[in-house]
Amino acid sequence: MSLPVIRRVLAAIAFFVLAGLPFAVSAGGDSTIIDVAVTGKGSVDISDRFLALRDPTGQLSLSNLLALPKDGNSFNALKVGEKPNFGYTADTYWLRLEVRNSGPGVEERLLEIPYPILSLIEFYQVTNGQVDATFKAGLAVPLSVRPIITRNFVFPVRLQGTATSEIYLKIRSDNALVVPAVLWRPAAYNSHLVADYAWQSVYFGIALAMLIFNFLIYVEFRERVYLRYVIYVVATTLTFAAQQGLAKQFLWPEATFWSNIALYVGYVIAMAMFYQLTREMLDLKVVAPRIDRIFNSVALSYLLLPVLFFFIFQPIVPAVSVSFALAGLSAAVVGAYCAHRRQRSAYFYLVAFLPLISGAIIVVLRSLQVLPLNDFTLNALQLGSALQMILLAFALADRFTQTRRERESALEQAERAGALAQAVAQAEQAREAAVAANHLKNDFLAMISHEVRTPLGGVIGMLRFGLKDPGLAAGTRSKLHVGLANAEILLQIINDILDYSKLEAGKMTLEVIDFDLPELIEDAKSILEDRAESKSLSLVAEVAPDLPVWCRADPTRLRQVLINLVGNAIKFTETGEVRLCVSREGERLLFDVHDSGIGISADAIPRLFQKFEQASADTSRKFGGTGLGLAISKRIVESMGGDISVTSEPGVGSTFSFWLPLELGSAPEVEAEDTQAAHSHRLDILCAEDGATNQIIIRELIEGMGHTIEIAEDGQAGRRPGPGPPPPPPARTRRHGAQCWTAACRA
Repeated sequence: MSLPVIRRVLAAIAFFVLAGLPFAVSAGGDSTIIDVAVTGKGSVDISDRFLALRDPTGQLSLSNLLALPKDGNSFNALKVGEKPNFGYTADTYWLRLEVRNSGPGVEERLLEIPYPILSLIEFYQVTNGQVDATFKAGLAVPLSVRPIITRNFVFPVRLQGTATSEIYLKIRSDNALVVPAVLWRPAAYNSHLVADYAWQSVYFGIALAMLIFNFLIYVEFRERVYLRYVIYVVATTLTFAAQQGLAKQFLWPEATFWSNIALYVGYVIAMAMFYQLTREMLDLKVVAPRIDRIFNSVALSYLLLPVLFFFIFQPIVPAVSVSFALAGLSAAVVGAYCAHRRQRSAYFYLVAFLPLISGAIIVVLRSLQVLPLNDFTLNALQLGSALQMILLAFALADRFTQTRRERESALEQAERAGALAQAVAQAEQAREAAVAANHLKNDFLAMISHEVRTPLGGVIGMLRFGLKDPGLAAGTRSKLHVGLANAEILLQIINDILDYSKLEAGKMTLEVIDFDLPELIEDAKSILEDRAESKSLSLVAEVAPDLPVWCRADPTRLRQVLINLVGNAIKFTETGEVRLCVSREGERLLFDVHDSGIGISADAIPRLFQKFEQASADTSRKFGGTGLGLAISKRIVESMGGDISVTSEPGVGSTFSFWLPLELGSAPEVEAEDTQAAHSHRLDILCAEDGATNQIIIRELIEGMGHTIEIAEDGQAGRRPGPGPPPPPPARTRRHGAQCWTAACRA
């Protein structure tokens, strides 16, 4: 919504606030005597010729007024001003008008009060202190007592030649007390009456046509919006019939109390349906659910008001009238909001309802004495309603067209529904097959990696034992070192594949224990020192002095991340140094790995932590690797509650940083133990192992500790009958079943 629109809305709100302030009746001045002999052949508006007297108790009678001194200013003190508009008031008002016939003959006129919702009007014509005529009219009296039966209040005035009379009007109203007045010649009034009823018939004819048209649409399509509009049109039409005096004339002529409240009963029912229609047309349940609930609550509140009117009416009428203006304003604002959201029906809603909303606001402001009293402000609501019905016909026609298009589109979609359902089923089958294949792939990789890692561990063990031989030739030692390095690289690749398979399957768990953080950092550094030295790189670990010693996390996975990041830094750095910095920031542990390597281009960084991704194809060919290390590290760090990032500049170096939440740990309790010399607890060990490679590795390890070992092929061979103490239970290896070794131990 643009700034000018907002300003206009705020100005309107301020306008309504001012509308609630009391307005005093202007005072002073004398009325002008009307000479009926010179008023022409038509009519004259005499609304501004009255003098007014406020009667708070309603107890003053005509005789009281006639007893007042003629030169007093009782009426002058409360002169109405331009138009008699007293707003909503419980007071009774007396209006006085002097009329003169300067001609010699009798003159007859009709005094019309074209505001047919006043509760009570008492008419008195006084000549020379004598009451010539008295009449009564209003909603609170039967129609049959009126002197002239029309929708408005009309009183005959008869003046003898050269006579002067005073006309007194005693008026009370539960609605707004507005008294427009026109003095007619009888012939002119009859012509006016025909035109007036013709205009009313046009309005109600439009309303009837709209009612029938929309009801037929509802019968055809069964859409709730059309039924609500039909109810709204019925309520609005009956309301205007009451407001224009037609309901009193034709529907309930003898009703008194009901005639007085019928107008506002119709108003509140029409407003309730207006809110419900707004909810439907603007689809507020979807577009603005909170506003939809508010509008629904207001509509229900309006439907309860007619019950209240039977007990208390006049005191709450001003507040109800103000609520009508606020309702119109709120509907306009909500319609503008929906139009701002590019809702198609909101445009038609605004065009159709703005005339009616504007008319309602004008009438309320006129009733509250903010706007002047004239023909336009008197009939603004009915004019707005007529325009609204015509414009809404176009809106509903558009909705009808849109509905037909939607039906045609639905039929076309139904024709394609079978093929679409089949395609969806095939896509679902393909998805399930892909998921199954992915699970099978992960299981296969995990199984293969596990099976390959076992013999590869044997290869690495044998190479390490071979390198311990002091008599090994230099050339052979160099070759064994190369073989060991390649075997360890292969083991790292297999470990990465196995770890990523666990992550994909959701089977990797974290072991949260207390650990020595500086020791873990030093351990990770020592593992990679040989690799750094082989490239003549400086490997530095900087630990902040405020770093806690004992922390609580998964040390194995933290060590794995550090080895991955520092190992990558060493791999991609040819000269300079690799630096691991560990510090503390509040409740976080910060890890930064800096290198002076080749760096990473900016376009490669976003995909760096994806699986099987490296900076470039050249990087993969030159430095090797699977592209899983960083992906695994990112998943581990995130599973531990942290985050990882990278900054890099090609040709300068890179910095990989990650943080983990800091949870302080505690040092384990150390129990004092008696230590013995190696020779004092030399053991004889029986081991059952069917793997030749493992047998060699186990023997080398045990004998290197100073113990003796006997190796059996299986649990059965490990049984040794004979005297003497039983041998120790055979060492159990991974590849033998529990039942076999249990039986061997029992033997």
